[in-house]
Amino acid sequence: MKHPDWKETKVQRRMVRRIATDLAMEELYMQKKAEAKRKWQFDKLLLERWKARQAAKNGGVGHDG
Repeated sequence: MKHPDWKETKVQRRMVRRIATDLAMEELYMQKKAEAKRKWQFDKLLLERWKARQAAKNGGVGHDG
């Protein structure tokens, strides 16, 4: 014979699993977002450096191209 509230526990387990999955996904999303932000900032820094180097190479003539 099954436990009287076995259905409830089943639903609860499913809920818990769903919540855990959501939390894990959110955690992953936040990580990826932070990573992307860092990468973007790094790329921006590299671009700035590259522009500065190009400007120095061209004798201070700063023309975008």
